[in-house]
Parts: sequence; C-alpha cells; structure tokens
Amino acid sequence: MNHSILSFLIKERLPVLTTITSENANEFREIDDTVILAYLDEDDDWLQELMSEIAAEKHKEFVFGVATDPAVLAAHNMTAPSVVSYKRRDNDHKLLQGQFDKETMMTFLRVGTTLIIGEITKRNIQDYVGVSGLCSLMTLDAWRMLTCCLNSTRNQ
Repeated sequence: MNHSILSFLIKERLPVLTTITSENANEFREIDDTVILAYLDEDDDWLQELMSEIAAEKHKEFVFGVATDPAVLAAHNMTAPSVVSYKRRDNDHKLLQGQFDKETMMTFLRVGTTLIIGEITKRNIQDYVGVSGLCSLMTLDAWRMLTCCLNSTRNQ
C-alpha cells in the first residue's frame, strides 16, 4: 500500500488527540512517520486545552498524543511541560521544553517536524527550503559514491 495512503488512514482512525498510557506509549511513538507527543502535568488544563486546539487544527498533517500520567513521564525521562516530535524516518527527534503558547507550538511544528533526509516533491519543497532558506540535495548515485569512499577510507 502506498505510504501516503497508509499515513492518511492512520490519522483518520485515531482520535484528534490520543491519550497516552504506559500500555500504548512506545507503540504510539512509532505509529506514523512523525508523531507529536506532549508530556503535560495532570492539572495543567490550559496546556491540555491548547494541545487539543492545535491537534484539531493540524490533525490531517500529524498524529498527536498527550501524556499526563507521571509514570509515563518518568519512563520516558521527561519533565512537564515538554513536547517531542518523534520522527521515525530519520530519528532526528526534536524537543520543546518548558511553557509554550500557540505561536511557539506552531513554529515548533513547522521546524521540528521537517525530516533531515526525505523525498522532495512539488508538494513539500517549501518544507525544506522554507525552514532555513537552504536546501541540500543529494542524488542516490552521489550517496552511493560517498558511502563507497567512506568505506574505503575506513578499511585503510
């Protein structure tokens, strides 16, 4: 099945904001290419409400979860409030730690979810160019040549 279709179906199947427990935390972090997981205090109603609002707005783009259980925060070595962008494809996870507002969170979503290595298409070129104004491209042949050169230097 096409990867984009599978990602779309995952987002449609899940609630806008998934409640994370000890039982589903590790599986949830791997459910899609990019997963946004907020680690919040149980009694921080304002940030929980803000995450619900942002998740509702960006649900078609990302999978969102919120963990308020102190056991989950401890198991993941997180302090509240924190938000992590888990990126399965390149493992370049990004952390937003401390109090945040909607503007900070939207910036985090734009910057913290861009893959380091990804496929550039007409649809997503702005994601790569827009972050810093720079974009490095590497063709598969160039990557193979670089890998071959690195391997030969290691063997000497």
